[in-house]
Amino acid sequence: MLTGAFQHRSGRVIAVGRAVLAIFFLVAIWLDPTQPMLLVPETYALLAFYVGASLLLLFLTWDNWWLESRLAGPAHAVDLLAFLWINYATQGYASPFFTFFVFLILSASIRWGWRGTAITSTVILILYVSSALTEASWGTEAFEIRRFANRSAYLVALSSIVILWLASNQRPPETDASAAGEDGGKRHPDVAALLRYATGRFGAARALFVWTETEEPWVYTARLEAGEVEEEKLQPESLQPTVAAEAGKGVFLFEQSSGRILQRRGARMRSLDVIESPVHTEIAARFGAERGLRIPIRSGTLQGDLFVLDVPGLCSDDLQIAEKTGESIAAALDDRERMQATEEAAAMRARLALARDLHDSVAQFLAGFTYRLEGMKKGAKGGRDVVVEIEALQHELVGEQRDLRRLIAELRGASGEGKAADLTESLRALGRRISAQWDVDFTVTAVGEDRIDVPPHLERHVGQLVREAAANAVRHGGARRIETRIAKGDGQIELDISDDGSGFSVAGEFDEDELDARRIGPLSLRERVRNLRGHLRLRSSPSGATLNITLPLESPL
Repeated sequence: MLTGAFQHRSGRVIAVGRAVLAIFFLVAIWLDPTQPMLLVPETYALLAFYVGASLLLLFLTWDNWWLESRLAGPAHAVDLLAFLWINYATQGYASPFFTFFVFLILSASIRWGWRGTAITSTVILILYVSSALTEASWGTEAFEIRRFANRSAYLVALSSIVILWLASNQRPPETDASAAGEDGGKRHPDVAALLRYATGRFGAARALFVWTETEEPWVYTARLEAGEVEEEKLQPESLQPTVAAEAGKGVFLFEQSSGRILQRRGARMRSLDVIESPVHTEIAARFGAERGLRIPIRSGTLQGDLFVLDVPGLCSDDLQIAEKTGESIAAALDDRERMQATEEAAAMRARLALARDLHDSVAQFLAGFTYRLEGMKKGAKGGRDVVVEIEALQHELVGEQRDLRRLIAELRGASGEGKAADLTESLRALGRRISAQWDVDFTVTAVGEDRIDVPPHLERHVGQLVREAAANAVRHGGARRIETRIAKGDGQIELDISDDGSGFSVAGEFDEDELDARRIGPLSLRERVRNLRGHLRLRSSPSGATLNITLPLESPL
């Protein structure tokens, strides 16, 4: 029970500490007949007042974040005056109540960080030195320079340690909102996880998330209450703006009925304001958002406001936690969006790769098949026996089925990467099929060693490049002869594909950048070479064209 009462509740800790110290001071002076040495009635009256004020402040601010924040500064000033009076009335610089300054330093560090601690320390030091100088000048007892020096050093050392530590290490608590970013395959985030994460951070009973998405005009709401999440899709502009413009764009505590809000200004400074309806009136009425925290959530494709409601012991401490919570949720949403974009890009690349494979294999085969059928049709009309040609087509169909099964196996991840393939023999076999399919003279020449071993996936991609180049040379350039030369060396293979057709629409020599800029050559061929991290050059003239392709053996595809 005690842990729950004081967890993240600096105001309560300070108020309880003040009340305990005030009572202790009164009792200690009452039990010590030598104290106070000066202003006895006034000191007892002051301590009695200090005890009463401390207890009243503890009662009033225990569960009232507005009053606790409003009275924090005045209460600290009263603590400083009490320190001055008690020390003055009880031996001045040698007072046994000198250690009261520790409470002042710690309360300032809890509330305002290193800046507030530095200001408080400076004020205490000035008060203490002034008291000592007064005693040394007009006091009736001998001035103890050693005690004064020791206490001054103690005050400065402790203050410096606290200030330096806070200045270098003061950070909001780390949180993990990764579950809030998971979308379970949906376009928008898993709001149930987001709401449960937020309520768990604050021990809240309820939470509400109102948001819009950049690609949709609709307003979405999700409410967590009694463990159940209800989502709703509303008309555009509904519940907008969710908070008043005067409330600002950051985290704040709010009370709807009184219009009170508390927000941070800098690392530790806080701002108290009163505005009319901090939260949209319909949100407050419809969802019971009367008192709680507003946390803005912004990501690449989403913006909205998270309202954490019914927070036990809501106070200014929750502002810092809320800011970190909002940042964690936004980061998780950004991670989700990046992952989703990566998955979509990967799917797009896979679709493009499949489209290239189908275009360079099945589509080109069907085009050649149609070309052969047209020739057979004319031959049959002329009385030519086409049985042998039909058998040849059947044989080619079997080969094409084999290639298609191989492609399907690769897509399923069963590509047999461990076995090297003889590229020379593979291209020669493909050349025989191209020769029969397009009725051209197709030759393959290996430069250097006759057998050129390459990874199986690279063998397939080279075959697709050759098929695409040959089909385009015949269909668009009217080529009757195609020669392919292959060579291996320095971790790469070089491929030259030459034909005797009419070339491309422009004559000259072009590298891959010029081909892309001027859109020369087949797109699928250029894309395949680029995805294989290779290089492409084209020489074109009215008497034919030559493609020079260089591919690394360690290609990524």
